Amino acid sequence: MTYTVKWYLDGSEIKSETKATQKDTQDIVVFELEEEQVIEGSLKVEVIYKDTILLTKELTIQ
Repeated sequence: MTYTVKWYLDGSEIKSETKATQKDTQDIVVFELEEEQVIEGSLKVEVIYKDTILLTKELTIQ
C-alpha cells in the first residue's frame, strides 16, 4: 500500500512525500519534516491513500 503525506505551512504546500508499506496487513511508515521547514506559523499535515485523505492534523508553531 502506498501513502502520500503533504505538509503545509500557512496554507502553502512545503513538502510532499510518498512511501509504501512493506506489508499489506499492518506496518509503520515514518514521514519526517526537516528542522529548517518547521518555523512559526500554522503547520498542517495530511495523510492520503489513493484519493482519500485519511488524516489531517494542524498545529500552531510559536
